[in-house]
This record gives sequence, structure tokens and C-alpha cells, in this order.
Amino acid sequence: MELFLSHGVRTVMDLQRRAAEKDPEYFPNLENELADEFSKKSIEIRNSIIAHIREEVSKPYTIDFMLMPRAIQNLAKYMKTGANLYIEHIPLMTAQPTANPFSLSMRPQFLGELRAAIAEPSSTSFSLCRQAVDLVQAAMEISTGEIRLTREEYFDRLTAEVELCITPVAFQQSLSLLVLLELERLEQSLPDSPINKFLAGKGFVNINHQRVINPFNGRSNSWMISAVKA
Repeated sequence: MELFLSHGVRTVMDLQRRAAEKDPEYFPNLENELADEFSKKSIEIRNSIIAHIREEVSKPYTIDFMLMPRAIQNLAKYMKTGANLYIEHIPLMTAQPTANPFSLSMRPQFLGELRAAIAEPSSTSFSLCRQAVDLVQAAMEISTGEIRLTREEYFDRLTAEVELCITPVAFQQSLSLLVLLELERLEQSLPDSPINKFLAGKGFVNINHQRVINPFNGRSNSWMISAVKA
């Protein structure tokens, strides 16, 4: 499963509806494509087809908050003993906790945990949150992408931003979100984590969580979950 979302749309039409909502150029581009595709039809038929598709795409889309668990449950039915499951996972945020162990809900105490973790001295006995802070910092320092921060720049920015995370939008645009994702990965790596319990319940063993270079597509900093069908 490549870049598999913890929850999302289930149908192609819902995907188009979501794209239309996010992109103001979606409908003009769609209508141009349809006009070209049906250029041999009469203008009445062509306009009728375009109007019908526009009406369908304009309807609200439906999100399946159990998308990942349902997909894995379906796969598990057909996997042979010894077959390998690999997931490049994106845990999406939900407003409220759900029954989906792969989704991520914003826990109210996190920003307090983060402030305390930033104040901790780096040592061999720090908390999981401090480990997440340091792991994100190390990744940012060696990044070859658009965002690369030295250790000093990283902690200065993280310390300033954590005080500005008073709205969901501000939080989702901050380094704090990256730390939360890394903390989630560390917590889900524990043997009794919700993801591990779910996978074990579907007949998987040797469950492993890592932030690595995806061996299938070369994408760096991928949260890879692997397991073996028992």
C-alpha cells in the first residue's frame, strides 16, 4: 500500500468531488476536457453530458473513517501464510477520536507535553516526546528538500511556534505537527499499540514500524509498517 491514508474517500466519484472542492480550476479544466472528448456530439448532447457530470461532482463527498482497517481486513482474507504486508502510512487527523487505530486525533495535552519535552535536556533517559523532538530535528538538519534547519534554527522555530498553535490551522502548519506524527510512530511501535493489536487480530505477526527510505519507491522519511500473515 503506497501512501495509504488512514481514512478517506472510497470511490472515484468521491475523489473527484473532493478534488473539485479543493481546486477552483477543477470545473473549468473538466469542462474543457469533456468538450474535447465529446466534440463529435451535437452541442445539445455535449452540454447535457457536461451539465450532468457537473451536477454529480458538485454533490458532497463521503469520507470513510474506517478506510484503512477495512482495506486490511479485506486483504487479510486472501493473503497466504507467509505473505508480507507493507504499508507506507499517512495518519490523518480527525476532529474526534474514532475506532480507527490508524487515524490520529489531536490529544489536548500534547502541546503541554511538547513544551515540557523541549525543556528537557537531551540524555539517554528522556521521554518518547523528547525522542520525537530529537528525531525530527536530526531529519531536518540533514534534509535535502526545501526545508532544512540547523539544530539551533529548529529549536528556535519549534519553541516559538508551539506558543502560536492556538487554532487547528496554525497547528497543522507548524513543526509541532511533525513532532506529533513522529511521537505517534514511536508509540505505535510499542508491542501493545492499537495498530499492533488490530493487525494481530487480523492474523499478522512480526509487526514492525519504521521511518525509513521506502524500498519500493525511494521516498525518504516514510512511515513504513510491515507485517507477515501467520
